[in-house]
Amino acid sequence: MLRSIMAAALGAAIASSTALAAEVVAPNAYATTDAPTLTVAIINNGAATTFQFAYAASQFAGVAAGSKITSIGFRAEPGFAAAQDFEFSRFDVQLATLATPLNAMSGVFADNVGADAVQVRSGALSIPAASITASGPTPYPFFTIGFSQAFTYHGGDLVVTLRRSAPDTLNFFGVDAVAVGNGITGSVGGGSGPDATQGEAGFYNVPVVQFGIAAAAVPEPGTWALMIIGFGSAGLAARRKGVAVAARA
Repeated sequence: MLRSIMAAALGAAIASSTALAAEVVAPNAYATTDAPTLTVAIINNGAATTFQFAYAASQFAGVAAGSKITSIGFRAEPGFAAAQDFEFSRFDVQLATLATPLNAMSGVFADNVGADAVQVRSGALSIPAASITASGPTPYPFFTIGFSQAFTYHGGDLVVTLRRSAPDTLNFFGVDAVAVGNGITGSVGGGSGPDATQGEAGFYNVPVVQFGIAAAAVPEPGTWALMIIGFGSAGLAARRKGVAVAARA
């Protein structure tokens, strides 16, 4: 009986749990202000490339273990506007826990990728110019790229591996970014083509990004109340049963 009541209460908690959506900007210091530099490696530098960029665990201090990362966003560097849509035949994104020290990333891309790596998106990608705001107050809003598969974050430094084709049209475009270093960011870039195995550490500046987070599910207040009542009732029933057995003895 006790197990049945506890299982029912727990089942109700799981069934009515709510995933809390949020965003985390990394590096955190630039959530509401422009970063000091730019990178052209994200959506256009005139050639296909492989690019890794990493962020320290300190930038995810408010992200609960088990939370899902569901998207990544970039924003235009002031002074840059998208003249036309960006079309890529291949735009693959992988997330993983960084397997090397942030300040000593390997030039071999695979060396930096932890065992929990997830290919969060792959295939062709179209980024409409209209989705990239490059006018008005800065910093500009992030344009978001959604994932087809979420990455579960359990702590540690996070590394993003981007493998992309060249865009179908040349449109020099800068993405808001910071220089590598300060114990917060790291990068390996300059990989020749989307299937490159090696690059150069610190080759590119690191983009300011916005990660979409679906936080670990938590029971709603009413569900917590149901659980408390259920556990309390179970305890009381067990106690009464114990008293009844003692009386018969």
